[in-house]
Amino acid sequence: MRRVLSLDGAWRIAYFEDGEGEGRGAFREGYPAKDWLAAEVPGDVHLDLTRAGRASDPFFGKNSEGVRWVEEKEWWYRREFEVPDDFRGDREELVFEGLDCYATVWLNGEEIGKHANALIPCSFDVTGKIRRGQRNVIAVRLSSPVRTVAGRRDPNVPEGLPHRERVFSRKAQVSYGWDFAPRLVTIGIWRGVTLRAYSGVVIEDVFIRPRTVRKDEAWVDLEVRLRSYLRVAREVTVDVVAGCGESRARRSLSLVVKPGANALSLGLRLANAKLWWPWNVGSPNLYDLRLRVLSGEEVLDEYQTRFGVREVKLILKEDGGNVFNFIINGKRVFARGANWVPADAFPSRVTAERYRKLLEMARRSNMNMLRVWGGGIYES
Repeated sequence: MRRVLSLDGAWRIAYFEDGEGEGRGAFREGYPAKDWLAAEVPGDVHLDLTRAGRASDPFFGKNSEGVRWVEEKEWWYRREFEVPDDFRGDREELVFEGLDCYATVWLNGEEIGKHANALIPCSFDVTGKIRRGQRNVIAVRLSSPVRTVAGRRDPNVPEGLPHRERVFSRKAQVSYGWDFAPRLVTIGIWRGVTLRAYSGVVIEDVFIRPRTVRKDEAWVDLEVRLRSYLRVAREVTVDVVAGCGESRARRSLSLVVKPGANALSLGLRLANAKLWWPWNVGSPNLYDLRLRVLSGEEVLDEYQTRFGVREVKLILKEDGGNVFNFIINGKRVFARGANWVPADAFPSRVTAERYRKLLEMARRSNMNMLRVWGGGIYES
């Protein structure tokens, strides 16, 4: 069982000269932060400054040059929140989906961890540290991304490389400036924040891999990670249902889970398989999958997702010559498309609707393939 409390929304931010915030006690519970600037999470400090009238629109004229000072400061986020008394678990975690980038996190004045990668989530164990029915305070320091790596050298990084400081940080490289983008070195809590409570048996991860793809059937392998917070072993049933139109499959498996990490693999046969195809060749069919962990009739945890079944081959040599051909489900497909760069200099404000609009524009332009450029983010 899991419970999730969103901490997105209204936060507050302030900046200090690099290294000064901790000395002034900005992490302490009683620190006077009510005059700090209003901020939105997910977001970026540049956007908060613009909303508050503290900075001009960086996309107008040469305004981006006027906010270069932002990257030289350390930025602090703070938020107060309360937790219901019944929000409890055997393990409780504070999860940040995106901290950009050199972050230190405090809860109620206690440092609970650090993170230095804007591209991947992080979680901190806060079991026994949350106060129910009382005020809790989160403070996050984001150190200056340019000052943190200033002076760093590596023999594999040429001294004359433009914006060479970017290669030392795990964040969107494009924010340091590119031929199509201004320099706006991002800083912020750019993806969601949640408090999570786990108890019983929970599903940690499900990975789906097509194994055999034929015209009339397909086999997919499921790799499932479970974690038990129980003190003793317990027999459970893993029930999997997948369907796309009239193609449906179900599989149940009983196993004994021990306290801690547990892993299992199972295969699923999809009769009359509905394969995924590029839009100009066929239908991009997707299966709906539901995986439940049960103890008797009690549902301990549930996971839902969608997945496509397809086989992709890249042929580099053929008939004695060099080629570069994609074979999809046994059919040669001519690829035509473009290079996908981040949809915004501030990825935190790219909505699902905006993604859909851009992808529909690509399709109307007769594209059937996009390459995700490596200087951006791990895309949604």
